[in-house]
Amino acid sequence: MTSVLSGLREAVRRRLPASLALLIGLNDRRGSGAAPVARLEAPALKTMYRWLARAELETAEAHLQPLFRAATRSPQAGIEAVVVGILLCIALPNRRRAEGLLGLLEASYLPPDRDIAVARMRRRLAVLNRTALTAPFPALPESADFESFAAAVREATAGMPLPDTLQRAREERFRRGRVRQGARLPGRPPVVLFIQEGLGNQLFQYAAGLAFARRTGGRLRIDLDWYTHAASARELLLPRFRAPLLRASRWDLARAFTQRHAAPLSGIDQFMFDAPAPAWFRGYWEDAVYFQAIEPEVRRLFRPRDPAVAARAAAIVSAARCPGGQVVAMHIRRGDRAPGARASNPGSTLPPAYYREAASRFPSGTTFLVFSDTPADIAWCREHIAPGEGYRFRFSDGLDPVLDVFTIAASDHAIIAASTFSWWGAWLGERPGRRVLAPDPFQSLGAWRVGLDAGLPMLPGWETVRFTPPDRCFRSP
Repeated sequence: MTSVLSGLREAVRRRLPASLALLIGLNDRRGSGAAPVARLEAPALKTMYRWLARAELETAEAHLQPLFRAATRSPQAGIEAVVVGILLCIALPNRRRAEGLLGLLEASYLPPDRDIAVARMRRRLAVLNRTALTAPFPALPESADFESFAAAVREATAGMPLPDTLQRAREERFRRGRVRQGARLPGRPPVVLFIQEGLGNQLFQYAAGLAFARRTGGRLRIDLDWYTHAASARELLLPRFRAPLLRASRWDLARAFTQRHAAPLSGIDQFMFDAPAPAWFRGYWEDAVYFQAIEPEVRRLFRPRDPAVAARAAAIVSAARCPGGQVVAMHIRRGDRAPGARASNPGSTLPPAYYREAASRFPSGTTFLVFSDTPADIAWCREHIAPGEGYRFRFSDGLDPVLDVFTIAASDHAIIAASTFSWWGAWLGERPGRRVLAPDPFQSLGAWRVGLDAGLPMLPGWETVRFTPPDRCFRSP
């Protein structure tokens, strides 16, 4: 039966355009019948150009993200997709994403590559007839280079408003305080949370799932199928925290599957605030708004199960401190996002320019504790994160993420990456007088996220760091 279904799936996929197959899920890259990503790039770009030519902006806004992500999987198609994405954002209009993607081009690609992509974009749009976009986007001569394109983008976006509907929705949720109670069913119905990915995502998922269970009166159970069957090197690290983990039984899953939910990729997930139990849900919920009603409980549960971990973290910070100096944790996110790795995409890693700008905001005599994903990434940091005058650098070994996140929390201050891991290191160490420096969301915006809301949410009191894009992209292996 399985072989018959696989054969039918493959036959249907072959008869569909690659871009349409991607949108309806037949080209899941992890599936056995997945088409190579390279075969999706040309159809994805073609579809994006067609939306521009016909001004099908509502369609573009609803479906741009999966096509954009497919196109940016290779450097050759990625830069052209970013250029086209900027035009779409101007036409929508969406000033913040247009400006963010322009900064992404400046930070992630060499000038000759940018010039070639702009020239190619001009030729393709001339063939497709761009009359619908002449008003929101000024015309460029056929010989225009990237600098002319960038100037035209800034001119086109200068008068656009800067709405932030996601931020307004978050603020409204925080003002309302505790969310209203949903309908409860007798016998404490199961609330089954699907856990996936690395430590930072695990913590966000558990906190949101626990808040859902507390609101509905359900009993929280965990679905660990992703770690059992997925071909992933990620490790389940939640058992090293004090949060209780109870696996979902078959009966729990049967009851919970009566209401299944997958969180949207952007915006506020109203399901987590309004739906009753039982429920089975999966998502990321990378925002403190989902667990603000139970924040004290989350802080209590997200402590190390082994007290020696907290003691070791405090000892590392104490050993790094100079007399009278500060210790600042600095997290450089690489791992699967590093150039050439599985999840790499333009702009997914921050250049050394960001860390130099953030470090310059601390006085001479500061010690920076540098953290990254693996020992190989720590070796890269030793070579590329250059110490400034009067600063001392110390490096973790990259072997224990749980120890690292609590060492970040124990440090006096923190410079974080666009990473859920360092977000939690900052949040768990929150205390009066502590500074947290975070990248501007639109400078740390991976190109494939053009269709999503920007980055991880900044918390009140955190400082935004904008950096001058470097001349070269962040490509060293």
